[in-house]
Amino acid sequence: MLTEQDWLNRVSQVVEAEMARRGMTYDTLAKGLGDYGITWAPDDLEKTIRSGELSAVLLIQCRDVILGQDHKVAEADILDAL
Repeated sequence: MLTEQDWLNRVSQVVEAEMARRGMTYDTLAKGLGDYGITWAPDDLEKTIRSGELSAVLLIQCRDVILGQDHKVAEADILDAL
């Protein structure tokens, strides 16, 4: 059975894996969030993602930045898109 920390690690790994696949840094992710009016310092964003303790809202915001504006996905398919 997975522990709470295991789940937090999985969240972190999913976000970081998608960033790595696209060659995205925390600086570029923070800038992309800024384009949506969401202010994060890259260091704070990195700490939050690496901890796995990001909110569902931040997870969706990061998904939209990482996958790009042209990526259209049904909200029911959100986990598959990550």
